[in-house]
Formats: sequence, structure tokens, C-alpha cells
Amino acid sequence: MKMKKGLLMTALITGTVMSSAVAFAEELQEYSLDQMVVTATRTEKKDLDIPAVVEVYSEEQIEKSSAANAYDVLQNTLGVNTQSQGFNGTGMSTMTSKVMIRGVEKGTLVLVNGVPMNQDGKYNLEDIPTESIEKIEVVKGGGSVLYGSEATGGVINIITKKAMTNTVKVAAGNFGKQRYNVSVGADKFNIVAGYEKRGKADNMSGYVGKPTSKTTVYDYGKGDRKSVLWNWRMLDGLTFTHSYSNNKHEYWQKKALSGERTQNNYYEDTDNMFLLQYDKDGLKANVSYGTQEK
Repeated sequence: MKMKKGLLMTALITGTVMSSAVAFAEELQEYSLDQMVVTATRTEKKDLDIPAVVEVYSEEQIEKSSAANAYDVLQNTLGVNTQSQGFNGTGMSTMTSKVMIRGVEKGTLVLVNGVPMNQDGKYNLEDIPTESIEKIEVVKGGGSVLYGSEATGGVINIITKKAMTNTVKVAAGNFGKQRYNVSVGADKFNIVAGYEKRGKADNMSGYVGKPTSKTTVYDYGKGDRKSVLWNWRMLDGLTFTHSYSNNKHEYWQKKALSGERTQNNYYEDTDNMFLLQYDKDGLKANVSYGTQEK
């Protein structure tokens, strides 16, 4: 009889432990939710429910890529061609970097938080730091019904973070390139500031045959970029965002044989973008204003 009681007690204890273990395991179980996409239909939907080819770069993927800006992220996207006019993927004066989906040069619409950035054919994706990006959605194929004739090839929507983390980043590369970024996040105010020194590159252009005393080549003499992007959540659903960037480039023309410098070309451009955005209870509205000085 004592043995039966002991067995019964052991069984009760074992059953209790097993029940607790199962309950604990259920608490720790991870669930994978379908990715939500907004660009393809202008409303938030699961990616499996969207009748379009959509590629999404999450915040984690962007962080692991070590990309410096939105242009760097999009360089490795299948079906997307990128072209830079300046050194190291930069724009230069009125010639900005280009992003083309499926080869359609004037049919790729670039959005930032749903607001068109290239209605005038100009946009500087290298001025959007990855520290401020939550995700990038790339819709391949015609989007004219939703976004107009600018989207015949596709749409790229860069969605920025509502809140940033406190980080400091330092990077260096060849040609003497250096990059510094600082981001600070608070309850209603976020800011990311960056400085990039682009370094120097010799003999960027070539020549056919043997050089003569008149043959010239180009060097990238020096260049830098300063940028600030900040947002302020003024009210519930109402956010003000301002981005500023200043780019400088200096190209040198020299004789191929003697190395004598014959000409300097200097470019500088400053861009400002102001955005007031309301998004609450299904109601969305945007007011934006931008300036460019070349």
C-alpha cells in the first residue's frame, strides 16, 4: 500500500513537471508572420496576396549588407540597373545617379514614405543613409494604374524609420575613402548625421593607342558629402521630416605623358527636402517641398 502511494505521488509529480515543461515550451515557441507590403497596392497586405513581383529589403538585411545608403542597397537587386554619374556611386551637378527597373529609364518611380521623389527626373539616393531606412520595397512591372506614367517599369519605395537607435559608425575603404555616421533616437525626435570623404583616384579615363603630348586623362581630385536627416512627431499621426545634403566634387584633367594638370572642374550641389505627413485611422496626407542648388 505504501508503494502504491509512492508510485501515485511520483506519477502526479512527473505529470505536473511535464505539463509545466510543455507550457514553457509553448511560451518560447516562435511564430513567423507573413511579410507585409504596402507599395504594390497602396494598402498593407501580405506578400502572398499581392499579384506583383515584389522584393523587400528589411532593416536586418540592410544592416548586414554594410551598405552606406539607399543607392548601395539597390545595386545588388535582380532586375534593377544602377548607373552613377560621379565617383563612388554619387551624383554630380545636374547629373544624378540612376535606378532603372527592367531597363525602363524614365519609367521607374522612386518614393520616400510614399511621396514621389523623381517627378522632375532628379533624385539622389546616395543621400539617404541606411541608418534611417526601415525597409525598401521594389515592385517590378508596370504600376501606372496606381502611380501614373512614371511607374511603367516599376516602383521603389524607401520607408524610413519612425524611431532610430543611438549608434556611431566609422568605415574606411580604398582610394582613401572614409565614412562617419551618428544617429540619435528619442521619443518624438530622431536624427542621423553623416560625413563622407571620398578620397582620390588617378587615371579615371583611358585612351586608345600610344599617348602623345596632347593626350589627356582625368583624375578624381577630392570630394566629400555632408548630410543630416531628422524627423519630429509633432502630434499623434503627424510627423515633420527634413533632409539636408551637401556634395562637393573636384575633377582634374592632366596630360597623360607629363602628368601636368591642365584644368580643374569643380561641382557642388545642396539639396533640402521638407515633408509634413499625416497617417492615422486610415487617413493619409502629405505636403512636401524641396530645393536644389547646383
